[in-house]
Amino acid sequence: MRVSHLVRTVVVAFALLALPPVSAPAAASDFWDEVRTPGLREWKRNVREARAAAAAGNWDAALAESEAAIARIEDRAEAHVLRGRALGELGRLDVAITAFSRALELDETTLDSAEDGVHAARIAASARAPELAVRILPRVLGNMRPSSERADLYALYGDVLSALGPEYLRRAIVAYREATRHGGRGGVQAALALALALRRAGEELEASDLARDVAARGRVDALVGGVAVPEPERAARRAVVLDAIGDRAGAREAWEEALASEVWRVHTLYFLGRGPEP
Repeated sequence: MRVSHLVRTVVVAFALLALPPVSAPAAASDFWDEVRTPGLREWKRNVREARAAAAAGNWDAALAESEAAIARIEDRAEAHVLRGRALGELGRLDVAITAFSRALELDETTLDSAEDGVHAARIAASARAPELAVRILPRVLGNMRPSSERADLYALYGDVLSALGPEYLRRAIVAYREATRHGGRGGVQAALALALALRRAGEELEASDLARDVAARGRVDALVGGVAVPEPERAARRAVVLDAIGDRAGAREAWEEALASEVWRVHTLYFLGRGPEP
């Protein structure tokens, strides 16, 4: 009886030794994650490779890896975010917006981080999709510490709010005021945008003072030219400065160019003396 028991013990011991080792709790977790979600291990590998490619600026590879991840598991947001970033950098803006929108459908917090959210918001602004940018930016800004990048993002936030029209004007003014606090070239450009927003809000005295201060810092065309907003909006910023420094003919010409913006057409007609006060 004792010999039989000893034999059984030896057999069990050798059987245990033959089992594959589990070196850490993470390995067990990965195993059960894969059981619950088949393909997850390879999905994670694709996402890692996509992030590495994005960090290296290799957007074709980032797109390929993110799309491979989506083909494995469609309903995880991160791969859609990376696909959107890659598409945006490759100039396929409309498809990028669709990818970001799908990511937010799957997880409304997925673009909260600066790493992904900043890229997504800038791509949305470039794609003339202000609604999406306005959805992303408040959450990203809330997670960032004060910095020049954060100030620039507030300026972008003001721009996309302005693009949505008069009902967003007060929020745009708050964003531009925050953007001007950092100073530097970005602060000057934000101050110019703030001057225009204040003029549209009927706060003409502050708008004129601010616009004259901007004009004293450099050539208006140089300041306006580097801003990534539609041409009618650049013309309106130029007009508010020219008005403030007394160049009525130049301002009028610039306001005429600004009429191409349907969103602010009523305000522009008023500034030209051809319409009622908004």
